[in-house]
Amino acid sequence: MVTVILAVAFFSHMFFPNREHDISAVKNERNQVTENITNASQAIVQLTADFLQNNIDLPTFEASVKLQNITIGDLELQEQQLTEEFNKMDRRYRKLYFGFPSRRLLFYNIGLGIDFCILALLIINLSFKQKNTTKRLSYGLVGIIGLQIGVYFFVWILYDQQDLSYNIYMCIMVLIAGCAASLGYYLSKIKYEKISVLKSKNTFLQSALDSTFKILGKK
Repeated sequence: MVTVILAVAFFSHMFFPNREHDISAVKNERNQVTENITNASQAIVQLTADFLQNNIDLPTFEASVKLQNITIGDLELQEQQLTEEFNKMDRRYRKLYFGFPSRRLLFYNIGLGIDFCILALLIINLSFKQKNTTKRLSYGLVGIIGLQIGVYFFVWILYDQQDLSYNIYMCIMVLIAGCAASLGYYLSKIKYEKISVLKSKNTFLQSALDSTFKILGKK
């Protein structure tokens, strides 16, 4: 069940388009107008080259360039109107989707937050099953760090500004750094305990071998 929830949360954004259909249509139309402006400008360059090579006479050159300039002016006005419409729609969707331009991006970040929180809670739950105190604390710290990251995603999503403030980021960094430092300490402690156990076993084996050799030597 947990695996299903993790998968659904992570891939839920795939059910939504990259951008809303109406704003995508406006963007595509604006891109087409921009391309037409470029084509008209290139046509003027070609007309100039033809005139300099005496391929067209002066009246034809002037009339053609004038026509292209009129076309470019109309296209630039259309491009400006489409840009204003695009920006207006973008602001509307960002206001609707907590600062994100589309549902896809919104649910992508929500999915990450949910997955981090669930995995963190699973690790925290696993920590309570550890008999060794050091291991229990290490698992717990890993879970707390993951939970902090998951909560960060939700705070960032619901925050009404474009980004979190500097003070909030500093608080998050201090919390994560503190947990990471404690985790490093307990991991080092676990390593030291394992080394100590291995040394004890080696000492025991060495003593056993020494005793065996002594007994064999007496015989």
